[in-house]
Amino acid sequence: MSELPQKLRERIAGTTLPSLPHVLLKVLRTFNSERVNIADLSRLINLDVALRNRIVALANPLSNQKPAQIVSLEQSIVALGLDTVRTIAISAAIAEVFKPQSPIRRAEAKRLWRHAAHAAAIAKRLAELTQYMHPEEAHLAGLLHDVGQLVLAAAFPEQYAQVLAEPDELRQIDIERQQFGADHAQVGFWLMGHYQLRSIIGDAVLYHHEPTERIVDAHLLVRIVSAAHALSSDIAAQVAGGIELAERLFKLPANEILAVVEHARKEVRQDADYLALNIEKGVESIAQDTAKRRKPVEIELSDDDNPIDAELAEEIRSIMLLNGVRQAIAAAAGEPAVLAAIRKSAQILFGVDATFFIYEPGSNLLLVRRASGDAASNDQISDQIVIPYDSGDSLIAQAVRGDAPLNSFSRNAELAIIDQQVIRATQSAGILCLPLIIGEKTLGAIVFGVNAETAAALSENMHFIRAFANLAASSLDAFRSREAYERLIEANREAETAGHLRKIVHEVSNPLSIIKNYISILGMKLGPDDPSRQDLEVLNEEIDRIVGIIRSLSDPHTPAVDMTAEADPNLIVSEVVELCRKSLFAPNRISLKLDLDQSMETVATNKNGVKQILLNLVKNAAEAMVDGGTLSLSTADSVNRDGEDYVAITISDTGPGIPPYVMSHLFEPGNSSKGNGHAGLGLAIAKNIVKELRGFITCRNTQRGVSFEILLPKKPSGSIA
Repeated sequence: MSELPQKLRERIAGTTLPSLPHVLLKVLRTFNSERVNIADLSRLINLDVALRNRIVALANPLSNQKPAQIVSLEQSIVALGLDTVRTIAISAAIAEVFKPQSPIRRAEAKRLWRHAAHAAAIAKRLAELTQYMHPEEAHLAGLLHDVGQLVLAAAFPEQYAQVLAEPDELRQIDIERQQFGADHAQVGFWLMGHYQLRSIIGDAVLYHHEPTERIVDAHLLVRIVSAAHALSSDIAAQVAGGIELAERLFKLPANEILAVVEHARKEVRQDADYLALNIEKGVESIAQDTAKRRKPVEIELSDDDNPIDAELAEEIRSIMLLNGVRQAIAAAAGEPAVLAAIRKSAQILFGVDATFFIYEPGSNLLLVRRASGDAASNDQISDQIVIPYDSGDSLIAQAVRGDAPLNSFSRNAELAIIDQQVIRATQSAGILCLPLIIGEKTLGAIVFGVNAETAAALSENMHFIRAFANLAASSLDAFRSREAYERLIEANREAETAGHLRKIVHEVSNPLSIIKNYISILGMKLGPDDPSRQDLEVLNEEIDRIVGIIRSLSDPHTPAVDMTAEADPNLIVSEVVELCRKSLFAPNRISLKLDLDQSMETVATNKNGVKQILLNLVKNAAEAMVDGGTLSLSTADSVNRDGEDYVAITISDTGPGIPPYVMSHLFEPGNSSKGNGHAGLGLAIAKNIVKELRGFITCRNTQRGVSFEILLPKKPSGSIA
């Protein structure tokens, strides 16, 4: 075939095919339900050529394969994802609601829909009878075989209305070619290529008006679609011709072909009833049609269409409102904040206050759950109100068990006492109970405090109320799932880190044990009065301290600091000085000044913890005095702070001081004035240990350097985790 004229291609390329509002309404309401079944959704979308084509056309490029790899609508929905399909349906509905629509155009769309639906059903059944390998492909080809008419009607509404007024098909094709430069079969064929469908589907669309002699030896799908087109006609004489055509093409008996047609008509009527679509005016059974009508059935814009248009517009409004609710909930942090966002949305949308009863599976109870801000604004509902899930009397429990909204004004019997208590607590005349259920998960209920007038008004809009409850349930469930997943990730990360640390401890402990053994051997070789023995003892103690630090890292559940032992602060300072005298002070030309309070007694603290603090501070001071200097260490007993007794340890240096930008974040990790290679962890560790010791640490720049003061409590505080 020749290419479509350039102007025609440009016109139809930018044309949006019209969708039936009946289908769009059902699709949107399906997305508002608790669960979306892809098979049911596919069956529904398959009833609208325009919507189906949009989805499949978008899905094919996502397959990253050769054209026509995705034919199945279910595959297309899975490839795009439900959120994308929902967005496509919403955009189609918005276009339908706000697009000017004439009765002629709607009538055309309804007639074309019925013809396409008949052809699709017949093509699928013929494919099964002729053992065609892909019955679903035959259904698709039947659905799309006259899509060119839909395109031309959308692109040229006034002109094409005149084409459809012509009852003779061959004459219609002549008019199409004269007015548009191509007929609807050629337009449909071009569209199949544009949608990247398999070429055989395009062939079936292109040749469905060809004479019998030209298609008798054609591909089976081409013959199936040609026969399905004839058999789905509104004109009985053409249906009779279609039966003769099918007999010749497939060698099937006439009564079997007639049964296929009748079954297809019944199936399409059921689909139309499901959509509340009135399309059967004037249609009779083929067996009853003895007049051999030669005029197509007139399909008018019935009165039923007006409420459908209004319902679709209302559905779009509801979606827009619920999108605002969804965004508010998505911004919430924490379950109380999620509940607060739901409650605030209920106040805005319905003018009611909401209380949450959350189901606890372990206890099988419905318990009041407070939202953020409840303590100040909605504390009438007592936390002590508890409703058994199996309660036969409670309206709230019945609503949850039955997964259906219930209100207290519709009850003839006397309300249960617990329900009466809830009503009084809400300070309302009654309650409306909405179950929070998502799939198989029971989450609880939202209870609105309402009066009779509000309950009646909300009942008239129950579809939107249920959509709101479904959104609340799905949002709460999604938040909990996300929170549980984050906890699992964190637990796995901690377990992985702990395992890694245990390996490090094991590997480091071995060489440290060897070093301790060598120190012991060296000590045995030295005489009892050898001064080097004291150095070996210091090394031995430091190795024990390192082992303790490493082991505490590998087990986060062990107490970090044990303060049950007595320690002498003066002795700790002296040991730190001796440890650093030869290794740190002498090489850096640092002189030492000690001023220890000899009246100081022992205190209940952790010796290794205090030593770690002092070593970090002394090391920092020595590194700050790059040109040498003086380091002063002093202790003081009985320092009073806020009525409590402390001992003080002061470390001062004559270095350059601490810059203001570092001083403002002094004890934070990563904050250091030493330059590259220093993570700034020493002071952060020192602060944490001081905090665990129930003490305080302060720092100030002096005229000659920096001074740190550490206060340690004199009274014992026990073991700190």
